[in-house]
Amino acid sequence: MLRKLSILAVLPLSMFAACGGDGDDGGTGGGAGEPGAAGETATGGSSGTGGSSGCPANGKGTVVVEIEGLPSGVAADVTIDGPDGSDIVTEGITLEDLRGGTYSVSAGSVADDDPIVRTVYDPEIETASFCLGDQKTETATITYTALPTSNKLWTTNANGDHALAAFASALLGESGDPDATITVDTPAGKDVTFDRFGNLWAMGPTVADPHLVRFHASSLGTSGEPEPDRSINILDIPCSPELRAMAFDLNGSLWVSTCGDQIVRLTTADLALDGDVSPEVVLGGVTENANLAFDEDGNLWVVTGATISRYDATRLNASDGEPADLVLTVTNPDDTNELTPSDLAFDASGNLWATDFGGNLVFQIAASDLAGTGEETVASAVRITIGVAALIDRPVFDESGGLWIGLGAGGFGRLSPEQLEVSTEAGDPTEPEVVITSADLGSVGRIAFYPAAADLPLYHRLP
Repeated sequence: MLRKLSILAVLPLSMFAACGGDGDDGGTGGGAGEPGAAGETATGGSSGTGGSSGCPANGKGTVVVEIEGLPSGVAADVTIDGPDGSDIVTEGITLEDLRGGTYSVSAGSVADDDPIVRTVYDPEIETASFCLGDQKTETATITYTALPTSNKLWTTNANGDHALAAFASALLGESGDPDATITVDTPAGKDVTFDRFGNLWAMGPTVADPHLVRFHASSLGTSGEPEPDRSINILDIPCSPELRAMAFDLNGSLWVSTCGDQIVRLTTADLALDGDVSPEVVLGGVTENANLAFDEDGNLWVVTGATISRYDATRLNASDGEPADLVLTVTNPDDTNELTPSDLAFDASGNLWATDFGGNLVFQIAASDLAGTGEETVASAVRITIGVAALIDRPVFDESGGLWIGLGAGGFGRLSPEQLEVSTEAGDPTEPEVVITSADLGSVGRIAFYPAAADLPLYHRLP
């Protein structure tokens, strides 16, 4: 029997190390380095039936559930499993007249509300299981702590004093020149993203650095020189400089666009340990491959020179050198000049957005134009000229549907949802609603939020 005392549907993050991997993978567990099934709450132990391990299933007792660390209005996600089923608890409560026996406690991470990027709170359980005796009272204490990488915009930072910089959401509501909330001086650059558990992944900035480094979320609470807890080099890349872009798919594998006209897949097992990795899946013949993104169906989209190519999800489990399933050439909305894509991002409605670095443009390809096969030419639904002196980089959507872009030495900026509906020309360009500059920034490149907004097709999203 499941007693729902109050319910919050959440996507759990890091839970117990015993559930698989190194404790970062959450879910229902698995082998070493393999995350459990997404969307299922990690458990603190199976519910008991009583009578085993010297715990009799008789009499009645009381369980006091104490929730600590959450701000007002944020519901916990705690499950108390016992002989008669489960209680789902979202706030401190006393459960009376429970049948005696073995009980276990589990909890999932939760998030608050924020118009830009939310704060994620991870749980720690004081006692994961206990025996409830007749006329006895047991206390289950769950303490939540804010994950340091959440509630911030993170960016690579070329030509500056810091390799990475992060700005708290509270600094992003209006244009300004704030100090960065967190700066990272450990070598990291080119690209940055997050896994589902708030750990930050970055590319090494030079050929002398590891291809990929991971910073555990717990190491990024203050500015400094954190040590990456993973350093990975990808074998069999035939040229240099090796890496161009990366993106997680919805199952947690990391896809990396490399030189040599190829894209490689690193599985969760590949990402679990330091050292050299030889990818089992390589997409070859991807000419002029650059930035990449996944849609909600798991299809891989890649910038391929002046075109955008789609590789269907059904072919991504094995190495492949065949042409893309769809190759798109994109023009202005009036079907005249061709646009040249640089970086990609999907919005919550399935539309694909791209930047045009040379033209200082942001443009949208409607979801209805993404389903074809072969080679097609489509007109962009919206084409926006950015009106600040900028070197624009990859677009990223926030919780309210605003689009953030790196502006090079101009910092970074936000196009509001309303601005994203209106095409503009060079003679009357769009000025981003918000522009953030800072003495801590040199030249902003790739940016990322943790967590990603709820409806985006990104591995690090939360519902």
